[in-house]
Amino acid sequence: MFQDPSLPFYGTIAFKKEGELVCKGYSHDHNLPTLHTQYRIASVTKTFIGATYVKLCEQGLDLKTPVNQILKNFTHPQGHEITIEHLLCHQSGLGGFITEGLAEPFHEQYRSLDWLIEQTSQLPLEFNPGEKSIYSPPGYILLGAILEKYTQKPCKQLLEENFFTPLNLNQSTFDAAGTMAENRLQYRSLPQTYLWQDHKILPLEPLRNFSTSHGSGAVISTAYDLLQWIEALVIKQNVLSDSALSRMLHDYGHGFGYGICIGHSENHPTYYHFGSTSGISSILVACPNLKISVCILSHIQNYPMRVIIKEIWESITNQRLSLFS
Repeated sequence: MFQDPSLPFYGTIAFKKEGELVCKGYSHDHNLPTLHTQYRIASVTKTFIGATYVKLCEQGLDLKTPVNQILKNFTHPQGHEITIEHLLCHQSGLGGFITEGLAEPFHEQYRSLDWLIEQTSQLPLEFNPGEKSIYSPPGYILLGAILEKYTQKPCKQLLEENFFTPLNLNQSTFDAAGTMAENRLQYRSLPQTYLWQDHKILPLEPLRNFSTSHGSGAVISTAYDLLQWIEALVIKQNVLSDSALSRMLHDYGHGFGYGICIGHSENHPTYYHFGSTSGISSILVACPNLKISVCILSHIQNYPMRVIIKEIWESITNQRLSLFS
């Protein structure tokens, strides 16, 4: 297993290869993380959001619907041009983050979903909707809001009904509230967090209130649950219908599907998502042809996950992993 003295790692590394599960925890002390240590998984949340949308498609939701037809308080001047599908595959033009141009402490206070929508409405477009692809966290905040408005259910309930409960992901939840310190009181296994900066690991107590993540990154989960999730989704393929899965995993440009990214292990399609937030770095990867899935959850913010996942993947498969976005 990976452990480079020049690149210390704190967290959980786990993989499944043809059904065999391997896991190892790393820490600076004796409190080693396990398969069942909970983490905020940041943008890996988007895999659940994308899967929810393709299920709703089969129930009649039209992804060509303009965002402002559902979210009346999304008042962007080009709101009538931005569709749900644009948001899902990062083609809305809403690049960057809604923190840009706002005074701190933006993340340190509770922010309502309506407030987040209003702030997103003020973002300038980096290109016209549908022209190209740029990764857009604000787009997934809007997608979380659209889900709640369209279904009249909170995202927590939607993910529980559609995925967490049916797949027995018993240590997973959607929680868009609280700081990391407050979260640790509620989710006792959440580890102490750190920051990777100038090749040093520094203690970090994130003050961020996670209400600012919502559909872009509000899921809390474990390596065990995430491996169960990605295996069911893209290896066993028993979560979505064939047509829904095909829609989710299609490459709409720059390696973006709906809530998931598309890469390759040599000539084999590989599906993944990175995540990074205050005190957390994450990645989830799976290759259906090779029947391999890998989950890495670190309680170090800004950790160079691309370095570690490529080394681990090559050690498991003897193949080069290409991740595009």
